[in-house]
Amino acid sequence: MTLAIADGLQVTLHYRMSLQGGEVLDDTFLEEPFVFIQGASDIVGGFERALAGLAPGDEHSFTLSAAEAYGELDPDGDLTVERSQLPAEVDLHPGMTFRTEAGDASVQIWVKAVEGDEVVITRNHPLAGKALDFEVRVIDVQEASAESAEPEGG
Repeated sequence: MTLAIADGLQVTLHYRMSLQGGEVLDDTFLEEPFVFIQGASDIVGGFERALAGLAPGDEHSFTLSAAEAYGELDPDGDLTVERSQLPAEVDLHPGMTFRTEAGDASVQIWVKAVEGDEVVITRNHPLAGKALDFEVRVIDVQEASAESAEPEGG
């Protein structure tokens, strides 16, 4: 019996992600396939919704709006901080990411620029505000093993 992609199942697939109508950002077709648990919130929700119901052998192309992918660009998402407010032992560079605590929540922050003693950080994912094109080929759908269902790090 062939399973279709549904929450709680382990999915193995190849995908190609591009900026809408342009530059390829990620492509697994010539590498190892991508394996994840559908519905585990490990990947962008719009991507999971577009895959629901597909089965091994299916190929599908779709576009996610910015809101369905990494969110709209928050114009208030950038903040300039003094370098001294960040760990001294870290070699900060544009594009790096780290987590910080904001109240009771853990928030992912990206370094946007390092300008002398100032660092521009942002809550915006680097792909925020961008629509993305996807091409996928489903390789396998199976029951998730207890091991694969565990969060990363055990």
